[in-house]
Amino acid sequence: MDEEWKRELGVWSDADSALDAFFGGKGTLRRAEGVSFAWSSLDSSSKYLLYAQGQVFEVEDDGTFAPGLLCRIANGAPLDQGYLREIDSEMPSTIRGFLHELLEIGRAHV
Repeated sequence: MDEEWKRELGVWSDADSALDAFFGGKGTLRRAEGVSFAWSSLDSSSKYLLYAQGQVFEVEDDGTFAPGLLCRIANGAPLDQGYLREIDSEMPSTIRGFLHELLEIGRAHV
C-alpha cells in the first residue's frame, strides 16, 4: 500500500491501528463479505477453532471469551462497541491477537 493511500485511510490503513481504534471506541468489527465461517471446540480442552473459507484459526481460552466471540463472528451480528464494552476489560491477549490476525489477512474489517 503506498503512503498516500495510508494517509487517506488513516487509522484504518493497517490491522494494528484499526484494532487499536476499534478497542479505543471507534467502528464495528465485521466478517468479510463472501467468506464462510464456522467454529467448534475440542471437548475437555481450552482450544477453540474458527474456520474461515478453508483456513483454520486456533484460539486458546479458558472458555470465558472464545465461545461467545467465535459464535458471534461465525453466526451473529458484527462486533460492535456495546459488545466490546461487555468483554473488553478482561480480554486475554490471545483473543486480541486472534482478532488482529483476522484483520491482517482480510477475513474481517472495521
